[in-house]
Amino acid sequence: MHRLFRPSSIAVVGASHHKGKVGFELFRNVLNSGVKAVPVNIKGGAILGVSAVTSLLDLNFVPDVVLVAVPVQAVLGVVEQAVRMKVPYVVVITSGFKESGSQGALLERRIKETVARSQTRLVGVNCLGYASNLEGFSLNASFIQSPPAGDVAFVSQSGAFGAAFVDRILKTRDFGLRYFVSIGNKTDLTELDFFEYFNQDPKVRSVAAYLESIADGHRFLRVVARGLLKKPYVILLPGRSDQAQKAARLHTGALASNTKITDAVFSKLGVASTYSMRGFFNSIKLSRKLGKNRSLNNASFYVITNAGGPGVVTTDLLSEAGFKLQTTSKNLQERLGAVLPKGANVYGPIDVLGDADAKRYSDVLEIVTSDKNVSGTIVLFTPQLVSEPEETARVVARYQKKRVFPVFIGGKQVSGAKEVLRSADIPVFDFPQDLIEALRSFNFKTYPWPIGLVDKGVRERQLEELKSVVEKHRSFFDRFKGKRLDPLVFDTILRALRLPLAEAEFIPCRQFEKLRSSAMYTLIKNASRKIRLPWVIKLVGPGLLHGTDMGFVYLGIKNKHQAANVLKSLWSRIKRSENLCDSHTYVQIQRQVPVEAEMFVGLKYDLTFGPVLVFGSGGIFAELVEDIAVVPLPAGRDELEDKLKKTKLYKLITGYRGAKLINPEMVVSLLLRLSLVARVFSTFSEMDFNPVVINKQGLFMVDYKLVL
Repeated sequence: MHRLFRPSSIAVVGASHHKGKVGFELFRNVLNSGVKAVPVNIKGGAILGVSAVTSLLDLNFVPDVVLVAVPVQAVLGVVEQAVRMKVPYVVVITSGFKESGSQGALLERRIKETVARSQTRLVGVNCLGYASNLEGFSLNASFIQSPPAGDVAFVSQSGAFGAAFVDRILKTRDFGLRYFVSIGNKTDLTELDFFEYFNQDPKVRSVAAYLESIADGHRFLRVVARGLLKKPYVILLPGRSDQAQKAARLHTGALASNTKITDAVFSKLGVASTYSMRGFFNSIKLSRKLGKNRSLNNASFYVITNAGGPGVVTTDLLSEAGFKLQTTSKNLQERLGAVLPKGANVYGPIDVLGDADAKRYSDVLEIVTSDKNVSGTIVLFTPQLVSEPEETARVVARYQKKRVFPVFIGGKQVSGAKEVLRSADIPVFDFPQDLIEALRSFNFKTYPWPIGLVDKGVRERQLEELKSVVEKHRSFFDRFKGKRLDPLVFDTILRALRLPLAEAEFIPCRQFEKLRSSAMYTLIKNASRKIRLPWVIKLVGPGLLHGTDMGFVYLGIKNKHQAANVLKSLWSRIKRSENLCDSHTYVQIQRQVPVEAEMFVGLKYDLTFGPVLVFGSGGIFAELVEDIAVVPLPAGRDELEDKLKKTKLYKLITGYRGAKLINPEMVVSLLLRLSLVARVFSTFSEMDFNPVVINKQGLFMVDYKLVL
């Protein structure tokens, strides 16, 4: 992309003679960049003193970049000309494509097909353009203001967001941009193409992106994981919640929304993710200071303040964000007491009092930054008549190699101090909320994925075993594609996979319909030889999602006589329901396992990122409790153990208000095995195991469904 960001020549097709038009502003920005710029306008003439050609084909050279700002109907023709000339890059500013309806989508598809058959690459369509600030070279190939130079690479899918973002940093000067790219509809080049380029540029200190979709989830994982080895990524991805999840086919789908999956992927990779525009901006500021050592998992912070109120607010915010307020040791308290007035809080937050001058801040910072066991120090400053804003800022600047995070609260009186800190390349924040929200976006623990992960303790032989089981039943998958699999088939597969299922028998519903009383008793007698009492008797089938709600589940059946009565009652209910009894519906007789706790486990195939494991406290109140862990796969033992320990389920099974139920290793082993199942069951959409019953004897899956 060197020729895109440092071109020797650019042709602007649709350059306008009229000031205020997109084509005019676009050409003026390119011309002012000092690049050889040629306007292309069907009327000819001169624009800003440069003679225009009437067609791209009239050029006697091949430009590195062609910017296109012509009416939508003319775009395809210009792209075809650029392809014929073997122009390396085309940037289409024009809108009116798939975002405007079916006709626009058809035209965009033709443009995509045109460049796909060539060596020409296309940015856009429907974008603002791009800019670069390189050594000895500055280019604005857009129709917005030139961004200030810096070390952040920024990609925006929204043109309006990109324009507002640039305007914001022009005002605050908190950081500058090395690259700005508006990618629009991502017709050809996507954010991932630019991420790969930014990863290779050592002068890029941080990569930031506003995205409304991710082009290719699997490639995203590879590209971003490689980039994160060198520099932080900050991504704002709005609109991740999917309203269709309210009508999810299975319990797993309802709990594992698009938002939760994306958050889990970002956290696992180590991407700073924010939900607000303000948070996005502040996280970028912070990312430049944190650099590669950006994880703030289980972080603790000292807080220094000259005002009690902001100190209390910051303490609350730290706790809510999952951080700790670091309190001082006895040794530090004694040292702080020697430099602070009587009445100053030396325990935490450290209150230097309202009359603190710059020296007092310096004395305290010298003491607390000597503690290497904390993640950083938050310095709060409010302007008071005796305070020294600029001098205090210079004191803070002396500790820029330490993790010191200044928050200068106020307006006019602290503006000079903020300039001092910005000049020293130290991020300064307006309010504690701004800093804590930014810190929170880095509160993750990364795991070694997807680069070269091999599941610990898992042999290839186990995978081959699982694959052979699935292949034996491959013929069923095509028949049930897009539907829930036949329960008996799924039960057979799960048992062959050696998953902990409760004992069960299946009676085809249509066979059950023909049973006389004597045959029913024989059936019950045979079942009792295989399945221990008490029993659960229920109707199961692809069309039955919540049997309990529909009245088709009978619990606590303690003897054969009671079982016979239940079967008769169940058949009466079945007869009252139309079209319920088909060739894939069964009456299931299952051992009722003693319940001391319940968990749910599910697998979901996310269309963007692939298989995801979901688990937590289960049963009928799982949605209400919302004890949910979402783990993108593959996952190793360490990650699954960490995720389990953060759930309420972990407290329950390890002895919450009573004796320990089971060894947590049993749960981890089940999760590991299911993660392997996801790797060999390539055609699944969702698998749902709810509940998985827990008692002192172990784990028992008693209800399970699969959508292919």
